[in-house]
Amino acid sequence: MITTSLLWRGDNQHTLRALLPELAGRVRCVYLDPPYNTGAPRKGGEGGYADAMPRELWRAFMAERLGLCRALLSDEGSLWVQLDENELDTTKLLLDELFGRAQFIARVTVEARAPSAFSTVN
Repeated sequence: MITTSLLWRGDNQHTLRALLPELAGRVRCVYLDPPYNTGAPRKGGEGGYADAMPRELWRAFMAERLGLCRALLSDEGSLWVQLDENELDTTKLLLDELFGRAQFIARVTVEARAPSAFSTVN
């Protein structure tokens, strides 16, 4: 049984599926950093990820992962998704469908130096 904090790095769909049998309904916090769908053909070089999907494909990609997050989260759990403006509205609609509009608490916005730099401006 897993009783401590975990940090998993990798394709979140595989990770979320692997955690589901043991942690369904028990996770207190999930943080997702999915592809932003900026239109760039590939991010991260060899072994990177595609960042240019048709919107409906990206929506299905996210719906599956968010559904797995929903199954993992406890009633008191929170979900954090890091995105830019490219698919922010699409994601908000998906989250409303999966969790209900009343579950939304806040959107946290961080001002960055440049669109590809996520160091906060102090």
